[in-house]
Amino acid sequence: MERIINNAVLGVTGAFLSSSCCLIQLVLNYFSFGCAGFSVLTPWRSVFLSLTFASLALQWKIRDHDRKLVLYTTAITLITFSSDILDYYNNRASLKNLNDNNNNDERNTMKIEVTGVPCAACRSRVHTTLDAISWIKSYEVTPEQNDYGTGKVFVKILLDSNTAPPQPQVKETIITSLTDAYFESVTVL
Repeated sequence: MERIINNAVLGVTGAFLSSSCCLIQLVLNYFSFGCAGFSVLTPWRSVFLSLTFASLALQWKIRDHDRKLVLYTTAITLITFSSDILDYYNNRASLKNLNDNNNNDERNTMKIEVTGVPCAACRSRVHTTLDAISWIKSYEVTPEQNDYGTGKVFVKILLDSNTAPPQPQVKETIITSLTDAYFESVTVL
């Protein structure tokens, strides 16, 4: 029995470490805390994934195949891949925004660089912050190429020309909103 419990703890630990930059950070985001720096674990994710699935395989080998094991496996799998699920959601939102507004007028377009965005949960906070600004028609958030926790994203914003304030106020509002969301720096390109 002790062996089963130790393996279960190993699986739960591996799952949370595999998604640490996501689940823990989402909870912190909800309470308006900035990045906790869990993205430093990202290079070790493959080790944590291996640990998690080895533990799951062992659980399936030594335990009775009952409803609890299925629920445990489902929960561990969802926790483990929560960062991938969040990335999919963020990328889909950006893709939808782009596809809905193919007639981008350069006069109503703004490009910015945001640093301090090392993980999927932080990218989700960029989406939430921009969604709160009513005169932003659409936007695309793109992580820096080969971004392994460096935390830089590029954002292309399409403004609603009918409701957007004058350009200096647009820049000030976007920079202030993102800075207030605890990102390190926001630069208009």
